[in-house]
Amino acid sequence: MFLKNADKALTLKPSAVTISFREDLRKREVKYLANIKSAKKRINVTNKRYMRNKAVKSSTRTVIKKVVTAAAAGQLEQAQAEYRNAVSAIDKAASKGVYHKNTASRRKSRLAKMLNRTAAAQ
Repeated sequence: MFLKNADKALTLKPSAVTISFREDLRKREVKYLANIKSAKKRINVTNKRYMRNKAVKSSTRTVIKKVVTAAAAGQLEQAQAEYRNAVSAIDKAASKGVYHKNTASRRKSRLAKMLNRTAAAQ
């Protein structure tokens, strides 16, 4: 009885913005319903910013993860070296507008706190 209307459920109207990712995931193709040239440009600019911000956030998360794993393994010197790289990456992300300055400050503070706890435990 539930499956009777399954055909109707699958025939949905397409959304206004359809996004399909290419194999390399570096560029998004956007099919939009915008007719005005400036609206189309804004969509393209937004997508460029989205991809740039995504890349910066991803690399920052990777650097932070290196600090956390080194601290968890008890390798204090390596964790401190990675911490300097993480602070640099977080500051760069904040200067580019990817992170708010308070968010960047909070992330750095939490990493420093974790390192201090690791140092005190040894």
